[in-house]
Amino acid sequence: MNTAIEQLSIEQLNRAAALVVPEIVLLATVCVMFLVGPFLVSSGGQAVAGVRHRWGGLALAALGTAWLIWFNNDAVNTAGGPFTADALAWFARGLSITFGGMLVLLLWNQVDDADSAEAHACLLAIVAGTNLVAAANDLVGLFLALELVSIPTYVLLYLVRRDRGTREATVKYFMLSVFSSALVLYGMAWLYGATGTTNLTGIAEALSLPDRGDNLIRHVALALLVAGLAFRITAVPFHFYAPDVFQGVPASNAAMLSFIPKVVGFVALVRLLPLTGATLTTRLWLPDESARALLAILAGRATRTKSRRPGA
Repeated sequence: MNTAIEQLSIEQLNRAAALVVPEIVLLATVCVMFLVGPFLVSSGGQAVAGVRHRWGGLALAALGTAWLIWFNNDAVNTAGGPFTADALAWFARGLSITFGGMLVLLLWNQVDDADSAEAHACLLAIVAGTNLVAAANDLVGLFLALELVSIPTYVLLYLVRRDRGTREATVKYFMLSVFSSALVLYGMAWLYGATGTTNLTGIAEALSLPDRGDNLIRHVALALLVAGLAFRITAVPFHFYAPDVFQGVPASNAAMLSFIPKVVGFVALVRLLPLTGATLTTRLWLPDESARALLAILAGRATRTKSRRPGA
């Protein structure tokens, strides 16, 4: 009996791993960079001139390999598993890998040789985290993927340039990102408390049962999740940190912050909003019911704030 259970667990693990092979390639490259990079830097903080070109080339090679695997991946989706391979995951992962290559090119000559290994490793980890957010089918995996995007971002913001403005921008982004993560985690806790499972498919099935009487839990979870993810997409009124952060970071990091958190935030919203009772139509991916009203308020406040600008 135990042998059969172990074999079933191994098969499920292999199927799950087959769905995230591109991310495994990226994370393996990240480990190599973090392990080897410090050995190429002297105790005085000096590295061999031009070593950043080697790390940039390795990052592009890892992204190119991940892109080829993603494009030719024919792994079968396992319903109810920790990962999913639907159309949204396929599109978001391809988008993040493609633009990840562009971000590597932007970062190439903006980072010092001594910090190039860590900087490119953080960027690859951010891309891998974005992909895992898109492929996640479990609350725990989704939250870990969100943190895999956030934590390397703090490091990358500080590595490229270390003046006073960068330090201020990094601290502000760190504090508000931690607060948004706490809101998202609290919203996930409400969903888990209502259903007793962390699997997104299981949560959707549990909440679809009639006469559950947990509308209050759904609404609280919806408010917490939208508020937490609104920080990532810089939706009004959760956008106040953006000007200072973008002003204090170099162009490569500004480009990364303009793209990665937005993709992560919108993909996470699409994954989580249906669990709160806000169904998404298959044609327009448009939320219904209370989620539509809440998102409409955020969009309306954004439009109103933009119209108040001088000369608008």
